[in-house]
Amino acid sequence: MNFKQYLAEFHNIEAGQAFEKHETPTDGSISISNPRVRAEINYRLDGELDDIFLSPDLDNFTFEGSETIDLKILQPTTQLVLHSAELEVFSAEIIHGKNTETAKKITYNKEEETVTFHFGKKISQGKATLKIIFAGILNNKMRGFYRSRYEHNGKTYHMGVTQFESTDARRAFPCFDEPEHKATFDVSLKVPSDRTVISNTIEKEVAEHDGGYKTVKFATTPKKYLMSINTNV
Repeated sequence: MNFKQYLAEFHNIEAGQAFEKHETPTDGSISISNPRVRAEINYRLDGELDDIFLSPDLDNFTFEGSETIDLKILQPTTQLVLHSAELEVFSAEIIHGKNTETAKKITYNKEEETVTFHFGKKISQGKATLKIIFAGILNNKMRGFYRSRYEHNGKTYHMGVTQFESTDARRAFPCFDEPEHKATFDVSLKVPSDRTVISNTIEKEVAEHDGGYKTVKFATTPKKYLMSINTNV
């Protein structure tokens, strides 16, 4: 499914009609329910893929994103399971050693709020890098990455804000969304140049782009569970 098709099914996805169900694996795969098989998590949400991390569209209330997750695999596996809710994942690949594996199949479990990446070959123990491209909805539920509005001088404006506590980061990007799995975050957002963006840490770099956009990169966070993002006029 491409992004335009995803937008066309906006309401179906919110109603949970666009998810393929699967059983939570019990074969020792990397899973949100099996903390023995992952450690040293770092989310590099820094636009390495398609020059974006989160790129919100405040006219259509959607966003596109990419992320790079550094993790350590403690036992061989053919599957990775992360938390994900109301997101569409377009691709996932993992780099381990000199090998790169692309997910052959991506499945969702709506009840468990997870996404599973099925790889064709077994991923070996050791450090690995997982890259994911995805899209989501700026919902009006005050959960995850959502939209809010305010009035100024008689005009209505919208902004994108986050509420991740306690288990809603999974609505903004696929992740290990449990308090015991603290991580560092390198965050950037691509937004219109007239927008203000804030996050947990100070701005590290601002890059201007053609077409009236900019990418704002923030300094690495301390190791933590919660983070925040806010973009407005």
